[in-house]
Amino acid sequence: MPSTHILKPAPENLTDIDINEAAMMNAAAAAGIRVSDSVVENIGGQRVFVTTRYDRVRDQEGNILRIHQEDFAQALGYRAQAKYQKEKGPALRNMIPFLREHVVDPEADVDQVNRLLAFNVAIGNADAHAKNHSILIMPLGNHLAPAYDLLSVAAYPAYSQELALSVGKQYHARQVQERDWRYYAEKSGQDVERVLAIVAEVWSRTPDAVADSLNRHGASREMKETIMETVRTIEDRMPST
Repeated sequence: MPSTHILKPAPENLTDIDINEAAMMNAAAAAGIRVSDSVVENIGGQRVFVTTRYDRVRDQEGNILRIHQEDFAQALGYRAQAKYQKEKGPALRNMIPFLREHVVDPEADVDQVNRLLAFNVAIGNADAHAKNHSILIMPLGNHLAPAYDLLSVAAYPAYSQELALSVGKQYHARQVQERDWRYYAEKSGQDVERVLAIVAEVWSRTPDAVADSLNRHGASREMKETIMETVRTIEDRMPST
């Protein structure tokens, strides 16, 4: 029988990563991004991140069925290891036109990608690579999958802080400026002002959403301070609309 949830025990080498991921998933939802429900549970004496699978559906008899999905590396024909742009993986300028051609509601799904991109930049999610964006292959038409694997990598400064997918030519989340959003929008064939408006909308909601979610999930003071220090940098980089 297909599983209905994904369980991730917290590894010892990344402190409170389960709390980090659950907090960022819930903050993303508060910022207007579609995500699966997720919580941190205690299972058998171990803390576990639990998220509902979005690629499952029940038929009329109650049977659990799988929905086929492809991540953007697969969908664009890249080898499985090529998930980072700098390692010969897809770039956003490849992903956006492909999405427009292969989903039933391209405007809504492209907007969703831009919301997610803005949120990932705000929280310092450097690991939002091509395999962390997927398309659900449905009988009546394809759709962008809900966001998953959201994490503030900024909380772990020993790990690379270089964005897996650049915004324009910029690979450093804390240095992304309005000019980078404009360049990205132009190169991917989007309406520049629409992209800037989405970024501004998401960024206006993100600081409070992240702070509230970190508190509700019991994040440590160190984690809260580190993540919020990154998030607050967007205040001086808010696009003009």
